Amino acid sequence: MRAGLVSLAAMLALASVAASASGHLREGRAALGFQPAHALVPLHAGTGSQTYTDRIGDANGAPDISTIEVANDDQGNIAVTVTLANQSSGFQTNEGVLVVMDTDGNGATGTGGFDYVYAGVKDHTGLFVWNGSAFTAANASSLQNSTSLGQVAFRVNRSDLGNTTGLNFYVATTRDNGSSIGDDAPDGSGVFTYRLVLPTAPPSTTTTPPAVPPRFVVSPVGVPHAGKRFVVRARILLGAQSVSPSALGCAAKVGGSVVRTTAVNGPAPYRSCTVLIPIRSKGKSVSVTLLVQYKTSGTTRRLTYKIR
Repeated sequence: MRAGLVSLAAMLALASVAASASGHLREGRAALGFQPAHALVPLHAGTGSQTYTDRIGDANGAPDISTIEVANDDQGNIAVTVTLANQSSGFQTNEGVLVVMDTDGNGATGTGGFDYVYAGVKDHTGLFVWNGSAFTAANASSLQNSTSLGQVAFRVNRSDLGNTTGLNFYVATTRDNGSSIGDDAPDGSGVFTYRLVLPTAPPSTTTTPPAVPPRFVVSPVGVPHAGKRFVVRARILLGAQSVSPSALGCAAKVGGSVVRTTAVNGPAPYRSCTVLIPIRSKGKSVSVTLLVQYKTSGTTRRLTYKIR
């Protein structure tokens, strides 16, 4: 689990070498992506705040890790604060703190599974990402950081950590520019685990409007005449929309005798019943019965007309 420490230690050592070569500590560390530490903007932590502890007195003179607090807010900003038990006089130039993070939970990515590292060296800090062969300065516009007596802290949005939803991480300290590690937390080869607590999307307030009940409309085309065809049409009204019936059945009688009928589709949006009126039926009445169906609803209509 702790693969990559050599690379991290080398990074801190290089910061010291670069500073010595240039003669300016600020220039050497800036070349590696270190930035001056500033006061953090307070983070209004949500319900995800968690504190991890480490035993003290085991740092061999290096910064001695006491607690690590991790929190996030609803916008996905993550704040990590490392508290040190033996730093009442401030950091020395050869001392540093590393927060090594697996941000995707995938042991096959990063180095040994670790994708990002936050490094704090005295009053300069930086965020670094594994590029496949080494840790290089990460492009993290949301990064804020600070060092103070007994504390190193940073804040970064999860979007600058690959949109992470959780961290597997450990913290290590050095007192010799990274040549060795004096303290680590948790002790041994394990990691701490932190899961972001983010707001869930509010339930949708969109409601499905109630279904419009169908209205069955039946109407004749003109009036019946002896010896001619007579048409009665049916359509369905759904609010202001007019649609065709799903099915139409029809029957007709003149006097007490059944006469021929035909149900046909159209013209849209109608279904039509055509009745063949007998030749010698003038003055009689034709009774037309329609069975109109629309989906699961239906109705029966009986209509009577005087034959001309």
